[in-house]
Amino acid sequence: MTSFVSSLASPPLSPLLRLRSTYYRCWYEISRGFTWIRREYHEQPARALPETLTPYQRHRIKTLQLTYGVHFEDQLHISTTLENYEYLDLLDQTKEKLGWEPDRNKELVDVGSLNFYYAPALHAFFHPHTLQGIELEGYRVYTNFYSRFDYAQCYIRPFANTSYTVMDFCNFTGSADGITCFYPFVKPEPLVAWRLPLKVFQPQRMFERMAHSLRPEGFVLMMNHGEDEAQWACTFAQQNGLQLKSQPQPIPPLFPRADVPIISVWNRA
Repeated sequence: MTSFVSSLASPPLSPLLRLRSTYYRCWYEISRGFTWIRREYHEQPARALPETLTPYQRHRIKTLQLTYGVHFEDQLHISTTLENYEYLDLLDQTKEKLGWEPDRNKELVDVGSLNFYYAPALHAFFHPHTLQGIELEGYRVYTNFYSRFDYAQCYIRPFANTSYTVMDFCNFTGSADGITCFYPFVKPEPLVAWRLPLKVFQPQRMFERMAHSLRPEGFVLMMNHGEDEAQWACTFAQQNGLQLKSQPQPIPPLFPRADVPIISVWNRA
């Protein structure tokens, strides 16, 4: 990965981007009105892995099953199963490439958890004492009329001391031994592409809050889409109270992606 820059200048926001943001802001405000809706979501377990897996993918999943004692397919739908194996594979490669292995039985917070479909992989890798997923738009409703919150309750149900909180992490007042942050929004275009309004784009505050919430011996594990996004994210992190523990590394994903994930580990500055 190329060296970091000390500052990054954002290009002007296009009128089209601002227009789309205004549209999504309306839907964002509407979704916040569905906090009262609760529907119990369940997934039909896959039970078996798909025959379409390549020999390497099948071998890699077998290795993860033996190393971490997991069989996600016994509890989860096939798509969620494969996503959890992918996250666990990325974390396992991080341990090897960075020579880093976190302590178990710690208090862990995940920032930007979506519907927290990867909570099983986090438990398998970190064995946390507590795990809290925090998501800004946790009440977004899918076409099947279940919300992200409903899905999250399904994925965390098997685990003790695990929660899912709908809030802006910038307003988080707790502390943690470890913070995970997968693909944070550090440029406005991806944020709007995910149907979020520009009003919630606050990367400086987010990274400042991470640094403030992290206990003295704690860590932040961050993953970004490709090198360009990683440059932005690392600059925000460095400017807002975090320091690199290990040089960011590209991690080949288990399944094809448009951009190779870049992973980095941070401490408080």
